[in-house]
Amino acid sequence: MVVDTSLVTEAAAVGIPDELRCEVVEAFVVLRDMSLGTEELEVELQQSVKDKFAAHAYPRLVHFVGSLPKTPSGQVQRYLLRDRRS
Repeated sequence: MVVDTSLVTEAAAVGIPDELRCEVVEAFVVLRDMSLGTEELEVELQQSVKDKFAAHAYPRLVHFVGSLPKTPSGQVQRYLLRDRRS
């Protein structure tokens, strides 16, 4: 399965607590067109990570967001992404 990477403009991942695995990956993805953020695309992105990296490294949850919170220097503020989950 090949994901059209031109759909994704930015992405960030955070670790979230998990009772079984201690921590799992959750991804926040900014798309060129937010209307393309479907369950099918979520599954494609997850499968792409499984294929390219490792089966245990795929994001268990994928959130399609309008933008990522950043510092003035452009670094993603992951702590704010963790807070968005609550």
